[in-house]
Amino acid sequence: MDFEFLREKRPWGKREIDRLGEYFAGSASVPAEAAEMIIWHDELARRTAAACAGFAQDLFGQENQSPDVVSAYRVKSQATIGDKIRRSYEDKTKKVQLGRMWDFAGARITANVLHDDLRHLSWELQ
Repeated sequence: MDFEFLREKRPWGKREIDRLGEYFAGSASVPAEAAEMIIWHDELARRTAAACAGFAQDLFGQENQSPDVVSAYRVKSQATIGDKIRRSYEDKTKKVQLGRMWDFAGARITANVLHDDLRHLSWELQ
C-alpha cells in the first residue's frame, strides 16, 4: 500500500490552522478556508486508515493469514477542539494551538491476530 500521500505538504500554514482552532474556541472569526481545512484533515485520516488496513491485509496475507482487518478514522469535533483550547487559555502555563494538536485527526485498524502479529505490524508500519 502506498503511503506517499503522507509526505504531501498541507495547503495551509500553522498560522491558518491555529486561527481555525481559535475560531472553534470562540475567540476569532471563521477563517475563509475553514471548511476546506476540515475536509482535508478528514480525507487525510480516511486515506491513512485505508492505507494502514491495506498494508496489514497484505502483510498478513504474505504469512498465509486472513484476519478480518477493519479500519476507522475520525476528526475531532469542533466543540471538542474548542473546549480543549479554551481550557488551555485558563491554564496560563500551557496554551494549546490546533497546529500543534497531534490528535486533531486519527486513524486506527483492528485485526483478529495474535499480540506478536500486532507488534510485527507496528514495526513494519514504522
